[in-house]
Amino acid sequence: MTAPRTATLDAACLTTDGRLTPLTLHQAHVLAGMYAAIGCDLVEPVTLSDRLTMWLDEEGTYTGRINLLATLIAQRFGHTHQPYFGHAVFTGGVDTEGNTLPLTPTQVEWLIAICG
Repeated sequence: MTAPRTATLDAACLTTDGRLTPLTLHQAHVLAGMYAAIGCDLVEPVTLSDRLTMWLDEEGTYTGRINLLATLIAQRFGHTHQPYFGHAVFTGGVDTEGNTLPLTPTQVEWLIAICG
């Protein structure tokens, strides 16, 4: 069953200095919102689980500072092969049609607890 589509989706931006801020992305402009939040032209998704995706600057290795908290979060999901650079945006997973889903309130609480 596909999740209901809304005009916006809840996300969170984790900056390289460890600040977690809420982010509302408009469904029609999800990528543009991520580009603005991350400060880049190309984003790359890192699927942490089927319900959680971390989005980063595709060129962050060359242009950004290491994001220690994003790296630690990724490691909790088994992504131990590399550090992650630049600001990170967290969203839910994807629906059956490949659309980005919002973070759930539980996921937001979990991110706040980790970044707090």
